[in-house]
Order: sequence, then C-alpha cells, then structure tokens
Amino acid sequence: MPESIPNIISLPSLRECAPPSALKMPVYLERYQRHFEPIRRQVRAIFELGVHEGGSLLMWRDYFPNAIVAGLDFNPVNLTDSSGRIRIYQGSQDDLELLDRIAAECAPDGFDIVIDDCAHVGELAKKTFWRLFDQCMKISGIYVLEAPAASTRPFRRTEFRQKNGAGYAGVVEIFAP
Repeated sequence: MPESIPNIISLPSLRECAPPSALKMPVYLERYQRHFEPIRRQVRAIFELGVHEGGSLLMWRDYFPNAIVAGLDFNPVNLTDSSGRIRIYQGSQDDLELLDRIAAECAPDGFDIVIDDCAHVGELAKKTFWRLFDQCMKISGIYVLEAPAASTRPFRRTEFRQKNGAGYAGVVEIFAP
C-alpha cells in the first residue's frame, strides 16, 4: 500500500490529472470531482472496468494519491507506471473468477470505488455489478455505471438502498450523457 500523502499538500484537480487519453467527458470529470474530492485522500483501492488504452488509470493514480488503481479491459493495455500503483488485467467483465482475483490482489478489504465503463451491455453490467457490489466493495463504497445501455434502466437507486436489509452497501451513481 502506498504511503499516505499528508493533508497539508495541495493536490491537483481531476481535470489537471486527466490526460487526453483518459477519454472522459468534461461533464463526467465534474461529477467525479464533486463525488470524490471529499474522500480522495482516504481512497485506498479503485477499480475501473473498460480502460481502453489506460489513460484513465493514470488520471486515477494521480488524483487518488494513496490508492491502488486496478483496471480491466478485454484488449491488451500497454501502460508505463513508475509508481507501481496501477495494476492492469485483461479479460471479460463477466468472468467472475477474474473479478474475484482482481479484488483479492488489489483490494482485500474491498474497493472504495468501482467504475464500470466497460461493455455498456445491460446484462453484462448487471452481472458485474452484483458480483462486485455484493462481494468486493467496502460498505461505504461508490459504484458508478458510465453511459449505461438502455437495458440497464432497471438500475434504480431505491433498489440498491435496500441491499443489506438494514441499509445499503455504498452509493450507486449512473452517469449518462
């Protein structure tokens, strides 16, 4: 785990951390900044599904100074990371064994943040969501679906608020353009 960055050090904004290769729309960066700024020094593990060429992994690494950043993509991703905090995996988002392995290797105590920017196919997103949300996230975690397909419309915030009986295991955000 990386050494914690003291609170007295000023950190760059998310927009400043985002290289052009991050492929994140400005409206998404603004939403992420709003949700993540209050917790950015406490985040220890983030997982993004669908990382294209890996630019967003560099962005998350630079934005969350104390976090391990895991990324999954169906295609090979070649990325240089001198910090040693980025972990890249190749495979499908519906490979539950792979998701479990990534969680065990990168976030044994659970992910603080999961961002699904992967296949944008409703059934795949649902399968991935229920595995990660149920088994691989911290109770206070944030799960984000980026640009969900029309078939993910059954994802309603009220469904998730009833998840653990007494409460919900984190926050679910759906980012649609």
